[in-house]
Amino acid sequence: MEEAKLRKYEHALVISGVGVIAFGLWSIIKATICFILVPMEQLSRTNASDDLAELHALGLTDRGIGYLIAVSILFVLVLDFALRLYIGRSAVYDGRRLKKKRFTYVVLAIIVAASLASNLMQRCIALGSNKVEIWANAMASVNVSVVVDITSLLALIEMIIAAIMVRRLRKELGISGKEAE
Repeated sequence: MEEAKLRKYEHALVISGVGVIAFGLWSIIKATICFILVPMEQLSRTNASDDLAELHALGLTDRGIGYLIAVSILFVLVLDFALRLYIGRSAVYDGRRLKKKRFTYVVLAIIVAASLASNLMQRCIALGSNKVEIWANAMASVNVSVVVDITSLLALIEMIIAAIMVRRLRKELGISGKEAE
């Protein structure tokens, strides 16, 4: 009975690990769509704060600031995807007993899930307020992605639960994380 539960949770771990990787790709696609919908000049004018004034004082144009913002966002997206790729691959390896993985990927998954939940709450609060001016057209298309982000969060939560259950069941059954060859 316990071995059947273990196989069930290992399968869930593999499936949700692949889901985490797929949703990492989705975040890159979503950002690309946002950049296509919002011109660079409009992106650089979204928040005329002191920081942007300092960048103007350094000689950057609106277009240059837009490119700087785009490169910064691209860097964060690549970092996010690399993190999700590591988490997803570790979950797949652990679920298939290919490698004995440390619990680090579960801790990283908890951090990514907390970040995603925070982002979703922030987006819901922004929708409730009337602060959306320049981004009105782009936000209308991004709001549809809230459903996909919630699904991504649920895949992360399922992966975390499955990883914890796999660890506990393997310990109870005295099974190591790596398949005997």
